[in-house]
Amino acid sequence: MTHVVQSLIGGRWVVDEAAERSLDRNPARWSEVLAEVPRSGGALVDSAITAAIAARDGWARTSPLARGKLLLRVAAVIDERREDLARLMTAEQGKPLAEARGEVARVIDFCEWMSGQGGHMTGITAPSEAGLVALTTLEPLGVVGLLTPWNFPLNIPNWKIASALLHGNTAVLKASDLTARCAEELVRCYQDAGLPDGVLNFVTGSGSVVGTAIVEHPEVAAVSFTGSTAVGLEIAQRLAARGAKAQCEMGGSNPVVVCDDADLALAVDHIVAAAYGTSGQRCTAARRIIAVPAVRDELIERLEAARRDLTVGPGERDGVDVGPLCDPAGLEEVLASVARAEAEGCEVRGGERLDGGELADGLFMAPALVTGVLPGMQLAHEEVFGPVLAVQDAADYDHAVELANATTYGLSGAVFTRDVGRAVDFARRIGTGMVHVNKGPTGGESHLPFGGARHSSLGPKEMGAAREFFTQSKTVYLDARLS
Repeated sequence: MTHVVQSLIGGRWVVDEAAERSLDRNPARWSEVLAEVPRSGGALVDSAITAAIAARDGWARTSPLARGKLLLRVAAVIDERREDLARLMTAEQGKPLAEARGEVARVIDFCEWMSGQGGHMTGITAPSEAGLVALTTLEPLGVVGLLTPWNFPLNIPNWKIASALLHGNTAVLKASDLTARCAEELVRCYQDAGLPDGVLNFVTGSGSVVGTAIVEHPEVAAVSFTGSTAVGLEIAQRLAARGAKAQCEMGGSNPVVVCDDADLALAVDHIVAAAYGTSGQRCTAARRIIAVPAVRDELIERLEAARRDLTVGPGERDGVDVGPLCDPAGLEEVLASVARAEAEGCEVRGGERLDGGELADGLFMAPALVTGVLPGMQLAHEEVFGPVLAVQDAADYDHAVELANATTYGLSGAVFTRDVGRAVDFARRIGTGMVHVNKGPTGGESHLPFGGARHSSLGPKEMGAAREFFTQSKTVYLDARLS
């Protein structure tokens, strides 16, 4: 019997029986249906928000230290289920099992780190001109909406959930239907750890219906969103119109500048992992390599050799480096971008649909290396969300930095150089929210801010900077002389 993904409303698992259902499929074997996902409507969203409102005051009054201990229990539950969660992620999202196991480990790490932040919810004390006691406190926002994508189906929902809850908010989660089972199991981990009813609620359905209902609900004080730039900007506009807060992590066209003194072996190892890992379906993936003349030809030769050594296949099979793309529409968009680059005169290595043998029923393509990419071409400044790596030629280092910044995005950037002064100069001049030196542009650590600049991010950053978004400051003037 096919699993039906349930929604969690006020501590009760429910199914919207009247809703149409989408099919949650295995992208490595598209004929394999993993679950049915109800495309719930606004009424269920209203119920979820009502439940979050009912739990709001009690959770806000709960000590931040107690909220932190709850996150430690969540981490323990996830740890007990880590292998099952990793295998579910590989089946549902497609990423190789080694990557899925790594993602589960990051989920545990973030819960453990965030659990300790309860003791750091401190304000300031300050002198007062009137001789009063002046201080500030941090308070939760109230009910928050969490809208999450499919590429990191446990990690991204978790860092939003843990951040929102630790800081005293109640939440309504709407995850991607493509990875709804992962989201359901993550929410079960929170519930099984003893989270009070109504503090976390989960609703399945489309972004256009469920997501919009969350964004437009007058009792939702803030929304944290990860997804495309177009959708993120629209969400921010809708929230601004009613005075609610927005946190939007969006796309990236992440450049990697390879200088004439770079360690090419190191650069290639990191670039290949950053470009083709998760089948290129990361917002921080290496999208563009910008090489100076002294290293350009050798770099391309090494990148091509490394690309050809990659194994494409189902993520659960040992030795697979690149799994399937997550959905057919995304695969077609990426293949169309590769074809467009070839029509524009670029040289394309790889990039074809793979549908023979064990790959016949899956959403596979060969990782692509595209050279001769010129300014103005799609691959030079837009995000192509798949295993496609573009190479741009720079006249010199300064030209490389200019090309790196020639995009509306500003999520992550990287440089490979042995010159410390040049590394510092690159970090200063690149228009990104995150900079990596002698490593690929992917990754982030729990205790540090995650987020970009320009059209890659809007609002306070995530992870280590979560408090900036999920709390509000209150200033208190206390006349102790009245006592």
